[in-house]
Amino acid sequence: MSIPPSNAKLPLPQWAYVPGETTEADADHDTLWQAKALVPSRFQDFVPARHPALRYGIALNDAGYFWESQEILEAVWAAAPQGGREWILLRACIHIANGNLRLRMQKPRAAARYFGEALAELDSLGRNAAAAGDGFVDAFPTAALAALLKAKLAPTGVIQGGLGGIRQNRQSMKQNAYFARITPRPRPEHALLCMLTDSQKHKTGQTQNR
Repeated sequence: MSIPPSNAKLPLPQWAYVPGETTEADADHDTLWQAKALVPSRFQDFVPARHPALRYGIALNDAGYFWESQEILEAVWAAAPQGGREWILLRACIHIANGNLRLRMQKPRAAARYFGEALAELDSLGRNAAAAGDGFVDAFPTAALAALLKAKLAPTGVIQGGLGGIRQNRQSMKQNAYFARITPRPRPEHALLCMLTDSQKHKTGQTQNR
């Protein structure tokens, strides 16, 4: 299934909020509200993979706006069918954004806990596989993401090995290198959104391990 680009033109926040550096009141809530306003009170049956608020929340994580990503993804998660597959995957994505934020805050142990929780959600999702459809979970390579989490949580991974594998360029908002695009030539600055847009290769089973 291909995922059409969203027609919604949502701007990035003017700055990234990091707890402890400023107060939450200083976050760019006005920009985030534009995306939250697109979320319905309740999604019927599933969360569409191309929903603009969903894609925006993932894009925020990719761009280094981890707290903002969590805010948008939580709004989408709250409207998802409770206990459904999208609900589980969204919760995993929220944990990932939280983990990335803890890395930004120089708290690798807390980050590892969030990434471990995300992995548990993905493992649960894998045990409850369903037929392909038009939902977020159907268009997302969850197995590949789980494999990346396992690798980074291993003793030689980024988390257990400290912060040495994370780019520390705060100005460019590219500090997070936890996820890499799942292709033969990884690009560390790309994260969850790249997995989303490249997911057709994984859904059809055409991706080769190289």
